[in-house]
Amino acid sequence: MKLRSAFVGLILLAALAACDTNQIATPVSTSVSVGSNPTTAVDNQPTTAQVANNTPASNPANNATPHVVSKSTRPAKTTPTFVFMPRRGGPDVGVSITGGNFTPGQTVVIRIGIPQPIGEALATATAGDDGRWNTLIKIPGTEPSGKAITTTNMQIVVMDQNNQVIVSEPFAFMPK
Repeated sequence: MKLRSAFVGLILLAALAACDTNQIATPVSTSVSVGSNPTTAVDNQPTTAQVANNTPASNPANNATPHVVSKSTRPAKTTPTFVFMPRRGGPDVGVSITGGNFTPGQTVVIRIGIPQPIGEALATATAGDDGRWNTLIKIPGTEPSGKAITTTNMQIVVMDQNNQVIVSEPFAFMPK
């Protein structure tokens, strides 16, 4: 089980690293060339002319694939974010969580929300020099009062040390 959790953690860390949001260039406008007919697609949505010109019936001799000529970029995303696996489960399931774009040295507190944050912290983590952190939690099956959690509307909530929500994501809870 520890090996599986470590493997899932590595996958999450690799996914977050692959999504290094400080270096992402998202296309806003792309120029493409279909055959000898240059056209422009906004937000990567093909124009009617592109679809019509790229169909075999309208141009059987043109088997060319559209090629990107240029692209423009949006500013880098710097909002704190996190990913976790698995995305659903019942009581006592282990969840591996990896966060990024946090302030280096910042301590974060992980709670569940149904949908508002409840109970004691399930884990705390401190962001490294690169603004990343990771931890494991176990999803509880009961509220702090001892009442069984019956809702499927659960959130994994990342908070600061002052109990202010930084970011949250839905978790598909499957009650017993």
